[in-house]
Amino acid sequence: MLKKDTRLYSVNEASELIKSGNILAIHGSIDLLKTLPLGNWIGGSIPYFMDTAGGIMTEGNVFVENMTPFVRTMNPRWYDANNIPNIFKENKDSSFTYIIIPGLSEVHSKFARDVYSIKDAFTTPSYGWVSGFNLADPNGRAFVINGKTKEYYHDKILATHCDFIDKSWQLGIDIVNIFETTSDYSIFFDVSGFEIEIAIINGKKCNFNEFIKNNGINIKNPLAANYDGSLINISFKGLENNKVQLYAPVFPNVEYKLTTIQNNYDNAYRDAVSKNSSSLKDKFLTCSCILNYLYGELNGKTIKDSEGPFTFGEIAYVLLNQTLVYTKIVTSK
Repeated sequence: MLKKDTRLYSVNEASELIKSGNILAIHGSIDLLKTLPLGNWIGGSIPYFMDTAGGIMTEGNVFVENMTPFVRTMNPRWYDANNIPNIFKENKDSSFTYIIIPGLSEVHSKFARDVYSIKDAFTTPSYGWVSGFNLADPNGRAFVINGKTKEYYHDKILATHCDFIDKSWQLGIDIVNIFETTSDYSIFFDVSGFEIEIAIINGKKCNFNEFIKNNGINIKNPLAANYDGSLINISFKGLENNKVQLYAPVFPNVEYKLTTIQNNYDNAYRDAVSKNSSSLKDKFLTCSCILNYLYGELNGKTIKDSEGPFTFGEIAYVLLNQTLVYTKIVTSK
């Protein structure tokens, strides 16, 4: 496998990579990204990373994913809440699409709700993540930027249709999930959305907020649903106004379960990454959830082979929460 270059860079170092004509994804604070020169790069705002030296929150450097050894061309395009299906109409001839969505925006919600029903959404591999901001900033806003034009938006998706150098290469996408479902409760909802008041639990309707509080449910552990054999997490955002706020939508006619982990959060995350170490050594692109960084207390801790941004959501065709998503380049037969 060709050499990968995925780590933190100074702005000057990243600028030199751009000027040298490299094909790059560069992430960091939007203020830093705006200072970079025009070039063949894309990016999203986020200050949290797993670097080669360990987990870090930084607004003084940028995180670079150098795709030059692998990608021949990339074609970034903007999409708003009204034309998200076009992403999947326009990527059919591409090797894969790298999607970055500004967090807590209308397009974030729209993509999460609609992607399951969009025709061809599962035809061409789609990887990416949801951009964010420093959580200590009460006025924080997420952005996405196209380095070819220096345009940046907080309300549009940047979907970059990429072609590999070798036409026999394909993008494989895998998920690391530290959670297991429990059998205690069978949970359904009558409505879809990111904010829920009423749940149907073991066949009985109840206030979901009160159920969580009365039963001492640990909301650091997400809900989960089984989609075609894959466990899809729906993370809890908070409990306010007698309702439950979520980081991803739930849907009617889908059974949800509470989840648990076998160890403390840090060790469970390390163990899950370690079990996938042979695959992660050959990873191409990787991202992990900001909640893994926060709940696992990963600042300053090194977890080998998991370098990438900690994001406001992961994309492996659909929107995910509290996972690590990684991609590999595989050769078609």
